[in-house]
Amino acid sequence: MANFLQRIFRSLKLDRRDWAVLLLSLLLAFSIWLIHNLSLKYNDIITVPVRAKCGIEGYSELSSNSVDITGRCRAIGFNLIGAKMFARHDVRIVPFDREALHPKGEGVFYMTMKELQEHAHLIFGDAMTLDYFVTDTVEFRFARESSKKVPVELYGGFEMDPEYMALSEVRMIPDSVTIFGEESLLSSVRSVSTSRIFRSGIRKDMSGSLKLRKIKGIRLSDEQVRYELKVARYVEMSKEVPVRVFSRPDGKDCMVIPSTVSVVCRCVFPTQQDPLEGAVFGIEYSDYVSSRSGMCRVSGRNISDAVISYRVEPEIVQCVVGEQ
Repeated sequence: MANFLQRIFRSLKLDRRDWAVLLLSLLLAFSIWLIHNLSLKYNDIITVPVRAKCGIEGYSELSSNSVDITGRCRAIGFNLIGAKMFARHDVRIVPFDREALHPKGEGVFYMTMKELQEHAHLIFGDAMTLDYFVTDTVEFRFARESSKKVPVELYGGFEMDPEYMALSEVRMIPDSVTIFGEESLLSSVRSVSTSRIFRSGIRKDMSGSLKLRKIKGIRLSDEQVRYELKVARYVEMSKEVPVRVFSRPDGKDCMVIPSTVSVVCRCVFPTQQDPLEGAVFGIEYSDYVSSRSGMCRVSGRNISDAVISYRVEPEIVQCVVGEQ
């Protein structure tokens, strides 16, 4: 046979260049044939190792074990070869609905073929069309874990433009999150901080989303939070006002030193009228009773909504009480 092929090749009288062209032609023909055949659809048995991901209260998010799920699938040849090569080595983490996992025992949850059918595209991928499952029931084990709620802290700050100020503290939504993990790890966590943010020259309301900083070995109920900051332009005004004594009992004569204080307030711009109209300032008689020296702090009542903030100068006054 070998001698016969040699005689045929000699009779063709091909030089090296012709041989190269012949080999390239054969290789091209084989490539076209292979691509054509791999583009056709085939049926085959596919097995995928799966770990379940589910938010079951009191248990870890990921199952501690992996389960082989087998099904007969239809796909083009390329996808079937890829599934055969990688599926057995790469464990696929599949998110399952809480309702799909049924409790069987302490930390053990099972799924039937009905629930598997609903999650087939997540198990085998969108490129596969499932004909039927070979696996009918699977069981996943989840480790117990503790949880507690901690506040969210903003990491960073906001710097206003001159004549602008924040109307309140930065509002975090949500302002607290639940953390999950081992009790020994949770005991040392007092709060969760956001990713760093700093803004300057602010002249309008601010809002946005911030990712929460991850803590090793601990899972968070939320991956990010929203922040809101109300900002307004203000004008600063001052006014001299008398100091009263609130809740003074009958028969008591009170004298405040000094009798007037200066109130410096920041009001929303523009201001149409006196923002301190109707406001009164004074000290609480109960503060005098509880004090040893008669020194009391001045506070305001009936403050208009137009007033963003105010300060009293001096803030501390002396009260002298006598009998009428």
